[in-house]
Amino acid sequence: MPSHFLARSCHYTGSTGCAARVRARTLDDRSPITLVTLTLLALGLATALVGCSLAGNGATGAKSRTGPKTPTPVAQGELAKAVMLNLWSLGVKQVQTVYQPRDASVTVTITLGGTIPSTPLKISAANDLTKSDCLMALQALWTSGIPLSRTMVLVQGPTQDEYANTINQPYGEVTLTTSQAHQIDWNSITAAAAWDAYGNDNEYLRGNFGVYD
Repeated sequence: MPSHFLARSCHYTGSTGCAARVRARTLDDRSPITLVTLTLLALGLATALVGCSLAGNGATGAKSRTGPKTPTPVAQGELAKAVMLNLWSLGVKQVQTVYQPRDASVTVTITLGGTIPSTPLKISAANDLTKSDCLMALQALWTSGIPLSRTMVLVQGPTQDEYANTINQPYGEVTLTTSQAHQIDWNSITAAAAWDAYGNDNEYLRGNFGVYD
């Protein structure tokens, strides 16, 4: 409504009613702008919240994909050192210690040098040496202070196959779990007593070294 008509109408209706109509019209004129502004602010706030939510989820997803860092298996070096220090090096050609951090198990492979045991006395000596080497390696492992679930010690050395070839084959082997190992007094037991304590299902000792005439 033009201003001069509004002025006239105010003159006839009174200033109070005119002021009310002017305020109502003013609010009506501003309401579209106010609604648009509020809508834009609401959209901006919603966008910001969604962005923060996505950023948070992205960070969480990155962490779960990466996962915790695998600690360096320092036990590998400590166990290998313990075995080497405790093992009598007589006849020993090579020692390999492999630690598996996944299940806290360890395998020790002792390779002997020399000639093939070809007489009853040499076979007996090879068997005694095998038992002693197994005990010394197991003693080092189970008294190292490193938690272990299973150990296997393999002693191998020169044998002869059916074609008269010299090859390395197992002389003896012992596999123990934690519960079995804790039943043995590693500080005082002898090689012969330890072999009896391992149990037939956990040990192997070669009797025939395959020397053919």
